[in-house]
Amino acid sequence: MIALPASAQVINPTPPSGGDSVGVDSVPTSVGDGEISARLAQLVDRQSDAPSRASAAAALLRINDPQVIDALVAAVRSDDPPGARLAVVSGLSTCPAPPPQLLSPLTDLLWIRSTPDRGIILTAMGRYRTRDAVGAVIRVVEPGAGEDPALVALAISTLRRQTGRPEGTAEEWLTWWSQAVQLSPREWYESLTNSLGDSNTASDRRAADLARRLTDAYRRLHALMPDADRSALITELIASDSTELCLLGFDLAKRALLNARTLHARVGDAAIRRLNDPSANIRAEAASLISILDHPRAGSALASALSVEQDATAAAG
Repeated sequence: MIALPASAQVINPTPPSGGDSVGVDSVPTSVGDGEISARLAQLVDRQSDAPSRASAAAALLRINDPQVIDALVAAVRSDDPPGARLAVVSGLSTCPAPPPQLLSPLTDLLWIRSTPDRGIILTAMGRYRTRDAVGAVIRVVEPGAGEDPALVALAISTLRRQTGRPEGTAEEWLTWWSQAVQLSPREWYESLTNSLGDSNTASDRRAADLARRLTDAYRRLHALMPDADRSALITELIASDSTELCLLGFDLAKRALLNARTLHARVGDAAIRRLNDPSANIRAEAASLISILDHPRAGSALASALSVEQDATAAAG
């Protein structure tokens, strides 16, 4: 096992000051020799299951120490012991700022057709947004590469994640690439930033549209249900992880009370649990509903929540 310093650094993404790619910065954290050694031991343990080895690799990928990175590079290049390469490549899927030193061995393996799990390696390449990384993936879609259509389709999906661009065919990507290689490092970064920003905006719009449609569907379902069954649906909505659906549950509950409908006590139980929600808006809605519910724990729950509430809006709920 390699010897490492008693503390290392964890890689965190930060806005770049220039160049071809999104940069990284390192902030000190306490990562002791014992923890690093344990993670490395798990990575190379043939008896450990694949998810555990990938989890160990994911933790090591965040440690900005040359010896750790060298060990990960060696694992990718040699796959010794077997399974180490796949663990590191799988760990990259959750790495916010993958070490640039891994790009070269990943690229080499991607271009060797006999390499196992090329699709997984190709997916991992999506974590890298340098021009070199994009160029490596572009090679897979070139007509002369003669790659399997499924791998070409995966490469196109990877290119979209790398760049945020909407091109759909190999020909469109090759046309774009012929222009992208002419850009200066600053122009490349600006182009990448703009396209990724546009992609995120489009994703936000799709998410908002999906939430609206889902909310409308639940509202229609509520309207069609017998009164006796509505409390169960409202309870489910209030407990939902979706902010939009939770707020819909509060709205439907208040409307029911305004129309002199009776709600089951479990609706109040669900609302009381949301008094500890991280969202001040949800805490305020929960308090507002509880204040008009006939629930045995309403008074004590509100008093307890109010004693620790720091947000004025939620406190006024």
